[in-house]
Amino acid sequence: MTLKQILAVIWRAKWMVLAIVAVSVGVSWYVVSQEQAVYSSSTTIRLSSTMADAAESSELYGVVVDVDPTVITTDLVLGPASDALGVPQRELASTTTVTLGDTLSAIITIETTADSPAASRARADTIAKSYDEYLQSETARVLTVLQEQQAAAQQAAIDAEKAATAAPDSAIAQTQLVTAIGANQTAKQQVTDLTADPPPTKTLFAAEPGVRLGTSPLTIILIAFAASLIAAIGIALARDQFDNRLRGEEEIEDLTSLPSIGVLSLDRGVARAQERLPAASRRRTAISEDLRALRTSLQVVLPRRRGILVITSVEPGDGKTFIAANLALAWARAGRKVVLVAGDLRRPALDEYFSVVSGLEGLADLLDPELRDEPLTGEAVLKLLAPSGHPNLLILPPGAEPIDPADLLAGPDLSTVFAALREAADIVIVDSPPAMAITDASLFAGHADGVLVIASVRRTDRAHLTRTVDTLQANGAPLLGVVVNRAKRRVPKSYSPYYVQRSQTAGDRRAAMAQAATAPEPEIDEHDALPEEPESETTAAPTPPKSSAPKDSRPSGPGRTSAERGGTGRPGTVRSGSDRPGSDRSSSRSPFSEPEGSGDDRSQDGQALRRTW
Repeated sequence: MTLKQILAVIWRAKWMVLAIVAVSVGVSWYVVSQEQAVYSSSTTIRLSSTMADAAESSELYGVVVDVDPTVITTDLVLGPASDALGVPQRELASTTTVTLGDTLSAIITIETTADSPAASRARADTIAKSYDEYLQSETARVLTVLQEQQAAAQQAAIDAEKAATAAPDSAIAQTQLVTAIGANQTAKQQVTDLTADPPPTKTLFAAEPGVRLGTSPLTIILIAFAASLIAAIGIALARDQFDNRLRGEEEIEDLTSLPSIGVLSLDRGVARAQERLPAASRRRTAISEDLRALRTSLQVVLPRRRGILVITSVEPGDGKTFIAANLALAWARAGRKVVLVAGDLRRPALDEYFSVVSGLEGLADLLDPELRDEPLTGEAVLKLLAPSGHPNLLILPPGAEPIDPADLLAGPDLSTVFAALREAADIVIVDSPPAMAITDASLFAGHADGVLVIASVRRTDRAHLTRTVDTLQANGAPLLGVVVNRAKRRVPKSYSPYYVQRSQTAGDRRAAMAQAATAPEPEIDEHDALPEEPESETTAAPTPPKSSAPKDSRPSGPGRTSAERGGTGRPGTVRSGSDRPGSDRSSSRSPFSEPEGSGDDRSQDGQALRRTW
């Protein structure tokens, strides 16, 4: 996949990606907020040289002392600190760590933890202070001992001096005096040195507000965001690889060996407005332009007159009825005489686009031999055409729902229906059922000049599309191509002015239309007139000579008759004056002109509407 395709996949799955990321970030934030925060603070102190020697030898000026740094975690230091902090001594001991530096530097680091930055700082400072006070108390105790020793030595020196004075010739007395004086001087010097010693500890790094242990909440949330984003993108790409739905028109030819004959954009404005017939609106939209482009493409491949186009789809919901209705209307607005056949007898939906055809007799009634006593004629077919409410467009309703539509469509009467419609209109469009699992579309295709297959982007399964095309080709259907519906194709911004109708132009156009409405109707040339009805339904048209056969050539298929291929007529088939030898155009009228009288059980007004373009 190219980078552009990857970005397109991610954009299509943007809501899924956002949902996964949002859930992951939310869960991580919840976990972090529920976790008990632990903050750590430390202070670093250094022992004086005298106290460092005492810590190593356990003696201070000859007095045994316990000043080793390990005493910090004992009751001697933590007891007073616990009282000062109001924290249980056991808790304080479990949250205090003492780290010793090298022996020469005598550096001690006291680290404590708590549930807040201030509490951890207070614990570190308090323990360091308690240790310093303990060392001072030990120094004071040693000083007291030394002073006592000095007093004893001084008294011993006084006593020795008295003994030496009493016995000046005694060498022993003189020696004892010297020893006593030396001991007194030593004791005095120790007291002097101990008094002059600096404080036992010096703070190198004071405790600061505690720092949260572990990974910070922001880092955890950012990691969750990045990990969930990567995972969501991976899921989107994997899902896209396993998704077998159609992605765009560029895949059509590779899947079906058929061209993409048209693309209909997904017009969200039309979808939101629930506009079923955008081709009927004068508003310029992307979908209306796409319909006109499709109409232009079909005009190249279909016969200019009397063409039959079958529109089917891969699956229900692909938009075949929407396209059939709007394409018929687009052709009608271009001045062509159009008949739209409701060929979907199983799930008819044209009444949702043209409500006037709801409940009327139609195709199913024509094809059911049990509903008539005589052979089907072209006159009977034309009588059931209903007005659409739009100029140049008539509709053949579906009629009553049959038990088995395939049996009716496989009968010979379908040829009569299409022969009559072919003679009466420039283009006949058949809204057929989906073709993958139903044979109706293939039966219609046997009478058509072309078949369109509708496929919907991000909805139609590729395998189903291939199967549908293979089925139609196996049945000899004249496939023209595939129309891609709901394509997310953006029109360049430079085309925006072409979709905006200026008010001055619209006003001029309305004025021209009003003037044209009041102008007299032009005379219709005999060669451009629509085919006319025979005066009698029971009169069979004679078979025209081979030289007068229409030049339209269409692929033959199952169910094709000689009348459809443009040759022989059949009883009751309506043909134009130029194609029906011996016919008198003055003695017949157009099958869709104003009626001269009531010809069936319908009212004259209704018949007039149904028989007028």
